[in-house]
Amino acid sequence: MSSDKVMDNPIVSQHDESILRYAEEVGSFFERWGGLKILGRIIGLLQASEKALNAEEIAEALKISRSSVSTNLQMAQTVKMVQTAPRRLKGERREYFEIAPGTWEYLFMEVGEKVRGLQAIARSGLKVIPVDNIPAQARLREMEELSNFLQAWLNGFEDAWHKHKAALNQNNEM
Repeated sequence: MSSDKVMDNPIVSQHDESILRYAEEVGSFFERWGGLKILGRIIGLLQASEKALNAEEIAEALKISRSSVSTNLQMAQTVKMVQTAPRRLKGERREYFEIAPGTWEYLFMEVGEKVRGLQAIARSGLKVIPVDNIPAQARLREMEELSNFLQAWLNGFEDAWHKHKAALNQNNEM
């Protein structure tokens, strides 16, 4: 993106080109992991923004439609990544959005839900697949053991993260 384009866009000029590149990077990351690129771009912009933004500002900064912003913001609110922020002016009707506290922690904890789902389907499969179907039983046992291992690791990860986060907060490093 050229500097002229940044200067022509009042929302973007409050940021800089590096913010928009960051938003693109987050969007590409989301897309690689099976998410929506536009949602990732919105998350990236909000993550890097100094203040909460309204849907029009997001649409203008990212050069995407207002309806796409609205749809993706609703989705982000549903999964607790984005929250509404206080309005800038008393009586203002526009909603402003910001990254919700604990967003990234929540996303990592969601992995635990997926692992528990994997455990459940492995156990279900082990009950219905005949024991003499050795190849299928072996695959399901491996699936169950991997999910058990991951769940134990995630439990330890969560505990370690909370201790680490508390130490960072205590030292005013976060």
